[in-house]
Amino acid sequence: ALVNVGGDLAKLVPGRVSTEVDARWAYDTHGIIRRVHDLLKLYNEIDVPPERLLFKIPSTWQGIEASRLLESEGIQTHLTFVYSFAQAAAAAQAGASVIQIFVGRVRIGHAIILVTLRLKLPFKEERIPG
Repeated sequence: ALVNVGGDLAKLVPGRVSTEVDARWAYDTHGIIRRVHDLLKLYNEIDVPPERLLFKIPSTWQGIEASRLLESEGIQTHLTFVYSFAQAAAAAQAGASVIQIFVGRVRIGHAIILVTLRLKLPFKEERIPG
């Protein structure tokens, strides 16, 4: 059903159509890759070319690695749920086609770190949202 909606959208809009990989695969690099390949086959069956597709993947370390491997195959990826500079840098190094940064969360995290340092409080990572 998801691919049918994507196929209909590809007929209506220019550019790429984004298809989200189920977040249940977020911590399984090879599971993400298998799922994207399965989706590509389904899109191929309804004549949507791969260059029109973008696969949205959560930016866990496993998702970023899956993006790196998929991009090396010429498959375009969109990394989402980026909440930190470290994730953004890793996503860029992986060569993701699109990196979706949640700027508010990154800014809040940065502000919490600055306040923690200025007040000389013990740093606790759980204070950082996301």
